[in-house]
Amino acid sequence: MGHRLYSANVVWLAGFFNPQSFLTAIQQSTARKNEWPLDRMVLSVDVTKKAKDDFNSAPREGAYIHGLFMEGARWDPQSGMIADSRLKELTPAMPVMFIKAVTVDRQDTKNVYDCPVYKTRERVLHSCGPST
Repeated sequence: MGHRLYSANVVWLAGFFNPQSFLTAIQQSTARKNEWPLDRMVLSVDVTKKAKDDFNSAPREGAYIHGLFMEGARWDPQSGMIADSRLKELTPAMPVMFIKAVTVDRQDTKNVYDCPVYKTRERVLHSCGPST
């Protein structure tokens, strides 16, 4: 008897021990499906105007993610842009984001802010062990 594979409508990215592996899997599955070289793949991120409960199904490619927060700024849903933070609002939540893999030549870089994402509030890079 076969088993069906179910995917979440919206993935809680912060819930993964190693979220980078999930993002790499998006690139790998898209590259394999379209027969594109993996080393030419990049991630494209679009911020939606929806909450996680507004999604009834997962996307055909890529993933909807939630669980990220901003620090020192906020996302303004009306303008679709980063805005100044509000008083006493230290870490406002980001809306659901749609992440998909595209080839580097199809990557849109106009009006895009290349924003770092940290796994912890300490902003420390984590090592996989001692280097040789």
